[in-house]
Amino acid sequence: MRLNSEFVTIDKTDPISAKIAFDISNVPSLPFPMGQKLNMVIAPISAQELVTMDGIANGDLFAWNVRQWLGRNTNVNKSVAESIRKPEEHRYFPAFHNGVTILCKKLEHTKDKIEISGYAVVNGCQSITSLYDNKAKITPDLRILTKFIEVAPDTELAIKITDHTNNQNGTTARDLQSNSIVQTRLQTEIHAEYPEFHYRIKRGEHPEWPKDTVIENELLARIILAFDLDKPEAWSQNYKLFDDLHAEIFARPGIGSSSA
Repeated sequence: MRLNSEFVTIDKTDPISAKIAFDISNVPSLPFPMGQKLNMVIAPISAQELVTMDGIANGDLFAWNVRQWLGRNTNVNKSVAESIRKPEEHRYFPAFHNGVTILCKKLEHTKDKIEISGYAVVNGCQSITSLYDNKAKITPDLRILTKFIEVAPDTELAIKITDHTNNQNGTTARDLQSNSIVQTRLQTEIHAEYPEFHYRIKRGEHPEWPKDTVIENELLARIILAFDLDKPEAWSQNYKLFDDLHAEIFARPGIGSSSA
């Protein structure tokens, strides 16, 4: 009796029930049936149409995602916004962007359109909200590779899909700098000057290198900050080493051949 009287139902936002259709008459699409009751379609969808989905402004569209929008000031969201403001880059978005995953209770696909209902975005919240936040800058050339999966967002399979699409190895600022001219030049110069040591600029690079000969660029960045730039307080600011502070640390006279 007490359990019945004190039980409280969790208030979970329902998937968006309204139908919405996306025009694919001028782009290719890939239907991919995965079982009797599980269909998937992948297509480059117009960003102008994606931002018309219900529930973006109040976050209801992302209620089944693992997180809501993190704001304009994250590095990824600033980068997306910057690209949106460059119309000459819009046609390249399917190549730039990892894509969006939308789960829906009903999916209809023809050669001209994709229509869904009972839908929720489970991967791509940051991108869609950034697009919505900058929708005045979107041109018809801007398309996002979108994966539509016909499975109710509140099912066990949908939970697994959401988990797997959001649980892949993340890319760090260090990763993004690993192929930069600054880092590759330093690696070449250090190896040439000190062949007994190895300067590692990528996570997982050359696992065969003896551990006691490896200098991680992350550690070098901290040492330069503390002893060369006299900023020991920045030692723990790992997220800034290859972002806000990267040029100050590495791309300046006194580091490598730039001192010549």
